[in-house]
Amino acid sequence: MDKINEARELLKMLGMPKTQQADICCYVLLAMAGIKPDTLWKDAGNEWIRIHDIIQFANIYYGSTYAENSRETFRKQALHHFRNAALVEENALDFGEILFCINNKLFWIYISFGILKEIKKQNENYKRVPFILSIHNFSSST
Repeated sequence: MDKINEARELLKMLGMPKTQQADICCYVLLAMAGIKPDTLWKDAGNEWIRIHDIIQFANIYYGSTYAENSRETFRKQALHHFRNAALVEENALDFGEILFCINNKLFWIYISFGILKEIKKQNENYKRVPFILSIHNFSSST
């Protein structure tokens, strides 16, 4: 399974509606974690990132062709909904720039998701997702 479909699977697992499981949302999820096509989920990162950086990441590593003027599309279709679901945090800087990062609880879900992907590859029991989620006490509150 490619990383875009894995990201979609993670969004579905997190309870995001179908519209927030679109490719653009997957690109946001992947870019915010620094997950390139050959990066393991357990190696996810969590740095503050601009929408410009998300677009560049998607274009460079996933072959998308979003133009720089697509920033508002990314904001409305993905980041706004992710922020409302407490999946991301937002930081507005003094000069109008807005940075985003993964909510710390979600970051641990990324790591757990990576571990689960490895377990699945080894044909072990993949039904541990609820257990992993309960360990990290993931909820929609920050």
